[in-house]
Amino acid sequence: EYAVVLFLGLLFYLGVLGILGIFLPTGLGLKDLMQGKDLSLARRAPGPFPWYMVPPKGDASGGMRPSVAVLAETRNVVKSRGTGVISWQHAQVGMRLVPRDAVQTAGRSGASIRFSPKDWLEMSENSLVIIRKLEQDPVRLAKRSSLLVIDGEFHGVLGGAEEKTFDIELGKSGAKARIVSGGDKKGPAEFQVTVNPDKSTTLAMFKGTAEVAAKGVTVRVDTNRSTTVSESGTPSPPEVLPTSPVLSSPAEDAVFYYRSLPPKVSLAWNALEEADGYRVVVARDPEFRDVLIKRGVSHPSFVHGNLKEGVYYWKVSGKKKWAEGLASKVAQFKVVKDLVPPDLRLETASHGESSDRCRLKGVTEPGASVFVSGNPIPLNEAGEFECDVRLARGINVIVVEAVDSAGNVAFRSMRSNRIF
Repeated sequence: EYAVVLFLGLLFYLGVLGILGIFLPTGLGLKDLMQGKDLSLARRAPGPFPWYMVPPKGDASGGMRPSVAVLAETRNVVKSRGTGVISWQHAQVGMRLVPRDAVQTAGRSGASIRFSPKDWLEMSENSLVIIRKLEQDPVRLAKRSSLLVIDGEFHGVLGGAEEKTFDIELGKSGAKARIVSGGDKKGPAEFQVTVNPDKSTTLAMFKGTAEVAAKGVTVRVDTNRSTTVSESGTPSPPEVLPTSPVLSSPAEDAVFYYRSLPPKVSLAWNALEEADGYRVVVARDPEFRDVLIKRGVSHPSFVHGNLKEGVYYWKVSGKKKWAEGLASKVAQFKVVKDLVPPDLRLETASHGESSDRCRLKGVTEPGASVFVSGNPIPLNEAGEFECDVRLARGINVIVVEAVDSAGNVAFRSMRSNRIF
């Protein structure tokens, strides 16, 4: 009897849970709602393209609404703000973005927004963007995305087999840029949008074309060209972008050794006649997701003396006013902490006890510096060296010193007795 009662009680409990699940909606708890969390963002789970979201309760639009994009990646501090929400929230990777959603990155942070598998926008640090509407392109009979760039820097690609357009509102100037890709025939569009310190906005086209319209003026920006829209909304005539610099030093896969204090790493590249400045970027990864240094310089060189042990990647781009050209090829170098003295082995070849000289031979770590009785001795590529040592009458002590590139020192000494 007890088993039957227990079984019936369990069935009743499960039935009540089922009824509650049907008639009562699920969502955020009271604590989350009081903290200002957006219920609509919580319901945007990742999914295949195209993305759709269920409209929030009270939305009169009806049916499933297509989302414009998805937040594909975040690095460090990235926040989002949903439609009609005042407070910013921690952005979740995979969340779907609908019109009027905003995404913001903090210092040394970044985010990737994907509008389709081959259309994406990379946000740099301290950037803010607002997603705009998803509308029908009457010419190409396809969906066209748009967004409003408020602040920061953005690098985008518009790809795929078919021709596409992508609309961007440039800052608060009211200017609108339409990016056009060429599909399989003419290739993808690649561009960069930068909001400058004087509140102007620069659009650089690395591939593809764009049209920028403001105050009745339309400017066509072709490949390897740029235009800058002033804060008042006037676009400048297109200008040619600087060419990509060629990195000269250090050599690829160079290694900088140090013992206690980090070494000075000197970076250099060729000077560009058409550029009035350069931007150096150093990161911990070849995709430049984890950027450590992003510095503007006026000369084709840069020195940094506070890099910890690790592998680093760097690139340089030329700048002309606000416009920035394509970056150079990516190069790699290492910083290694070395506390081990170099290996040092010696041998002598006698000239006889009556001679005032002896032949000293040895081998040490390649690239080290060798001193015999305080005098520098050259090495070959294998670290081998030899020299004649002048001897005094009686017992001579020959001291040999090897110093590696990190500053570690190895000493060896030999005795030679000469009678002459």
